[in-house]
Amino acid sequence: MSETRKVRITCPSCNKTFDVGLPFTQFNESQLEKGLVTVLLKNECGHKCFVFIDKDFKMRGGHCADFDLDSEGINSSPVQNQYQASELLLKYAAEIIKMDIQEEPFINAIGAQNKIDAMENALIRGDIKKAGSLIDSLRKFASEIDEKEFANKLLKKVQSINKLIIEKPNLDWNTFVLDDGEARSEAEYASMHVIHYERLRKVVAELEYEAIEGRLPRAAVEAKRQRLIELMDEA
Repeated sequence: MSETRKVRITCPSCNKTFDVGLPFTQFNESQLEKGLVTVLLKNECGHKCFVFIDKDFKMRGGHCADFDLDSEGINSSPVQNQYQASELLLKYAAEIIKMDIQEEPFINAIGAQNKIDAMENALIRGDIKKAGSLIDSLRKFASEIDEKEFANKLLKKVQSINKLIIEKPNLDWNTFVLDDGEARSEAEYASMHVIHYERLRKVVAELEYEAIEGRLPRAAVEAKRQRLIELMDEA
């Protein structure tokens, strides 16, 4: 019999609160130790939502689906694949930003903070190719100023982005890109803005968890959040 843990869930769509029993023994302990685990729930209010649970079984965020393709008898496999790839990209962005915060004193010392922020913003926007180009440009800059160790770290980031793309050969990565300039109406622009903010919120939730655990400076996480919010309106 599976051990369950009670988790207080607040529906991201209607803000109603429920207590849900989650099967503790089905969770991978190593996943929980790393940060957040994503769980798909159909709440009592009827909304189907992805919620983010930390190792203490507390909800750290979540979002609800606009459509439930399964209930309509539609093959949702491509949508699920897109969702999983999108979540993978955000997890990757969070890991990159964690490393950047840890390197922040050095990044500031060489005057590269704006370049780093622009790369992180590109990742959150879903523009993985632009992010890779920005990292490679920064790598060349680091080599020019003879910061070989930092240049090698950036090279590994470029290689990890390329690996991410190679491992998903059937995905059109352009479908993840939020390009506000292509919005055809104020409503479409507002929709993109909401999606961008939601992506940013997910990434920041990971960073805040690291700050709670004492692995990142809380002030640095807040400063990073503010800078990325300021970049939201930049293409």
